[in-house]
Amino acid sequence: KAAEDFRTQLSTLKEQYNTNEKVSYFYQLSEKPIITVAGKNWPSEVFTFCGGENIFAASSAPYPQVSIEQVITRQPEVIFTSRHAMSNDSM
Repeated sequence: KAAEDFRTQLSTLKEQYNTNEKVSYFYQLSEKPIITVAGKNWPSEVFTFCGGENIFAASSAPYPQVSIEQVITRQPEVIFTSRHAMSNDSM
């Protein structure tokens, strides 16, 4: 049931946002080291359904470690962070 509900929600998101202009994004999973998502994993698919273009989509690793310079060079229009990306000091 949960998997079916998830697929339904993804389908709804795709229909709702697929016609919008594409927006480049960076999704930060952790701060030290900086880890992001790439390729064909579920976070990337959700963002893609909503019109996002992952700046690290072509990475060979599913969850690559990247530098701040790599992020800046690729100039994402939007940056998302997960709760895990916050350092313990900032919580």
